[in-house]
Amino acid sequence: KEFDGIVVICVNGNPQPMAIGRLTSHTTTETIGPDTKGIGVHIITCYGDDIWRSQYMANTTSTTDTSATGGGSQQGNDNHDWINPMGGASYNNGHYGNVGFLEGKYVSPIVAVGNEDSDSDVGDKDDDKTNEVSKEQNEASSFNQQQQQEEKESSETADTQKDNNNGDNDNNNDNDSDSSTQQNPYDVVLDDAFRRACVSVSKSDLPMTTANFYAQHVIKHATEPIQLKQTSYKKLSTYLRECVQSGIVTVKADKNDPMAYITSVNRGHIELRSYRQEAKNKDSSADGATNSKTKKKKMALVNLFRIPHHFISLMHLDMDDVKATNAKSPERQGTGMLTAPEARSILETYIASNDLVDTLYNPEDVKVDGPLCDALYKKMKPNYPTQVSRKDLATSWLDHMEPAYAIVEMPGSKIIHLAKGNPSKVSIEVSMRSGRKFITRIRGVEAYGIHADNLAKDIAKRFACSVSVETETSDGRPALKKGHSELVMQGNLAEELKALLLGDERLTTHGGAKDSDYCVPKNVISVTLKKGVPGKKKR
Repeated sequence: KEFDGIVVICVNGNPQPMAIGRLTSHTTTETIGPDTKGIGVHIITCYGDDIWRSQYMANTTSTTDTSATGGGSQQGNDNHDWINPMGGASYNNGHYGNVGFLEGKYVSPIVAVGNEDSDSDVGDKDDDKTNEVSKEQNEASSFNQQQQQEEKESSETADTQKDNNNGDNDNNNDNDSDSSTQQNPYDVVLDDAFRRACVSVSKSDLPMTTANFYAQHVIKHATEPIQLKQTSYKKLSTYLRECVQSGIVTVKADKNDPMAYITSVNRGHIELRSYRQEAKNKDSSADGATNSKTKKKKMALVNLFRIPHHFISLMHLDMDDVKATNAKSPERQGTGMLTAPEARSILETYIASNDLVDTLYNPEDVKVDGPLCDALYKKMKPNYPTQVSRKDLATSWLDHMEPAYAIVEMPGSKIIHLAKGNPSKVSIEVSMRSGRKFITRIRGVEAYGIHADNLAKDIAKRFACSVSVETETSDGRPALKKGHSELVMQGNLAEELKALLLGDERLTTHGGAKDSDYCVPKNVISVTLKKGVPGKKKR
């Protein structure tokens, strides 16, 4: 109803206004209704706002005080008996005397709803109409009370009959109750698959179209075929809308579909916790099953050191230390191949036993005695140093050691190959031939357990190029070792071959290097680009 721009808002079936507001500009009561958009009314006050809350608390306090004082005066009792003829309840009930105003949140119909003509007459100030509504309210209230009493009596009678009935009737009632609360089994299958998909999809894959998410992830994790038509949702968009409301996923709309894209998944949602833990346990067990295979594919090159023979007699070194008798690795015990810390420990023992450090005044410098000078600084004659820093002495000590190396399986530090000298190199060389075309050659893979013929077939398959295996060289190239071969292939494949042999697909953008079974140590691969061969840009 409009009064000079002020409007009151009622619920259909409840004639008492539940809100008051003012019409916006260029808006009338005739232009407000179904199928309209925009803001039609600016609300001034409504049921459930702060104004209602303040009077509700005041009425509650007043009622409590009256009860505590034994009922108060006669006038107070009269005030509590004033009934709202439009709402059918006491004005002091805190809900404006309307039985349809509930909890400050809801407004329910309290009279039977007729045709549109009768609805439009609700709220008129005509006294006859008000009396008629009041009469209907009283009748409705009496009817409700009568219904409640009948339901109570019916419930008591049913309880008595239930005690007297036999067990068959009890079982039938239980079956009916279970069937009414049982969830649709097709809904269970869809829920389970969708939640498993939510915890398995990678963050980097989102946002993703709803169709792709359903096809690539939901169906994949279904324990049995999903039948959308048999679910209570009928459509995937309806189910997604419920998931969005519960906070499991967020979506983005396009012009035609409000659920077109899934943008994110709330993996911390309480409904996903059990699925996330299950996925975590599954990944852990899968890692444990493949862990041994993964370990064998990782190799590292460790530089070792051997003390020259003339150092041993010159400096009177302990033979057990020199031969690595007490080495942690059984493969190195008695071989004389020392790690860098073990070699430096032998030097420190010599310094301490010969008292070559002034620990009081200059603990960082070491005096150079005759044996040390002959072993490390003989070439500096006649300018022998008299003292050097510990750091410089340790560096010079390792530089004078004989080289050795070990190929170690990681993790675990298991030595799979131990040898003197420097490790064999895997050489990759790229040269240019006529027409600005390139040829790539690789040699030395046999030293790391790779058969040349097998590698040639694998390279041809992965990189779609022709590969030939040569056992003899030409054009003045260095001769091959006995039992070794050289692979020759078309194109500049330096980066691709390095990534393949190291087992690190991140070194190249070529997809052929993925899922490599090779694990050559990084430090043994050398790449040479001949004249005219451009270097590839770094990513």
